[in-house]
Amino acid sequence: LFRSVLLLLWMTISDKRGQRTAVWSVVATGYTLMTLQILMLLTFQSVYGYVYQELATLIGMFMAGIALGSWFGIARVRAGNGRSLLRAAAINQLLVALSAPLLLFLVSLLANASSSVSAMLTTRIAFPVLAVLCGIPGGYQFPIASAIYQQARPAQASISALYASDLVGGCAGALALAGFLIPVFGCWSTAWLTAAISITPAIILFLANQDSLAGSHEWVHVLRMPQR
Repeated sequence: LFRSVLLLLWMTISDKRGQRTAVWSVVATGYTLMTLQILMLLTFQSVYGYVYQELATLIGMFMAGIALGSWFGIARVRAGNGRSLLRAAAINQLLVALSAPLLLFLVSLLANASSSVSAMLTTRIAFPVLAVLCGIPGGYQFPIASAIYQQARPAQASISALYASDLVGGCAGALALAGFLIPVFGCWSTAWLTAAISITPAIILFLANQDSLAGSHEWVHVLRMPQR
């Protein structure tokens, strides 16, 4: 926790335009997406007693959600400027942070389905829809974070660094979640820890957006000063 606070302070002071935060946002999003996949499979198995029969459907719908979110993100990048992208990235990162606890809450509601018809509808419709919804914020974040990252140094910036950051976050999530966090702390504690990890870049992106707005207002004030 102390290191997270220091990281938050350092990134806020030294990253006024959000480039380093974009990398951390992708790492946190990759970690959160891996958390959502594992939690969805484990909760499905705990509720219905099986998972391998629906494994391909759930993972496929999750990937479809990521693809749909990426399409939305690319459209948002083409339509927005730097300040609006910071704001969009901050809001979406907040949604990513809330996704894991919200997933468990919705699964707890679906687990109350008692009749055979409602259980069938839950397994065939509700869980695949949840998988799509879980994937959309993660897919949406990557194109926006890429645009923010490339705005600072378009000549040297490389998307491969962000893609590697996404893989690092997902790999860390797979190892930590399956090997330690979920077996030791359970699903709910792991979900709130994931939310804490993802909300840090959301806060910094909000602060970077405010700094960008303040800078633009200063320039408007200078341009409006009467010339002598």
